[in-house]
Amino acid sequence: MSRERVSPPERAACQWYLSRCNPRWQLGEFICAGGSAVVYELLGEKTPHVVKIIDSRFMAGRSGNRAADKELRRKCMQYVETEIVVMEQLKDCRHTMPLRAHYTLNSPNGEEAGAYVSVTLLVMPKLTPLLRYITDTKALTQQDILQLGRDIGCALGACVKNGILHRDVKPENIFVYQENGKLRFVLGDFGVSRRVAQPEGQRITGIGTDYYVAPEIRYGQPLKCLNSDIYSLGVTL
Repeated sequence: MSRERVSPPERAACQWYLSRCNPRWQLGEFICAGGSAVVYELLGEKTPHVVKIIDSRFMAGRSGNRAADKELRRKCMQYVETEIVVMEQLKDCRHTMPLRAHYTLNSPNGEEAGAYVSVTLLVMPKLTPLLRYITDTKALTQQDILQLGRDIGCALGACVKNGILHRDVKPENIFVYQENGKLRFVLGDFGVSRRVAQPEGQRITGIGTDYYVAPEIRYGQPLKCLNSDIYSLGVTL
């Protein structure tokens, strides 16, 4: 079943969702639209934050009310539920993106005709995407790259400790901030992460980004341990 051309939620709809979570919040600058969500600057907090708005219709590429459409939207939102659980599990690691708040609600008229039209909002600190930082500054020093390896390696260590595969480590999912005049790096976007209680011998769905994904994930080979993300970090470096 092919995807429909479902547009991302419009700004007015996103503001409607946001106001029902917190009346003082307002959408700021539009930041990006990915394959499953839109991201805006969040106004109304003392420190800079963003809100990631995940509409199940946009994520699934299905806006209809047929049973198959609703079931696909439910399955897609299971990834969102996993993302929330994973981010909460990793909240004590300073090198993974912290989740400040999350809300799930139905879009307007979402329950008509038994529709399943769920929308989830994730509130996170506003950090600089790595590629934007590189574009703005023109270069990373060798020391910066070593620090990136240490910081994201620390994040992946926390993932392994908690039985988590990120499955999409790449420059687009790394963020930057300054601390005492030095760059620090944070791993974000756990939208396709997978919780793996017993990795040895498991075959994990081939998901991720071409060029960065580890061979055992790409070809569905049995895992020996939770080290596939290290391959992706190596390619990133």
